Amino acid sequence: MLKSNTAERTSHRLLPEAKHGSVLPLTQMEHDRLLSAYGGQESDR
Repeated sequence: MLKSNTAERTSHRLLPEAKHGSVLPLTQMEHDRLLSAYGGQESDR
C-alpha cells in the first residue's frame, strides 16, 4: 500500500514460479472475508 508516496513493506510473498496474471490460491479465511465483503454465492468448488 502507498502512504505519502512511499511503499509500505508487507509480509506478502509470491511463489518463485509465479508470473504476471498467475492465479493464487485463497485460504478459507480469505475466501470467507471476500464473500462477507463483496457478497456472492457459495459453490461446490
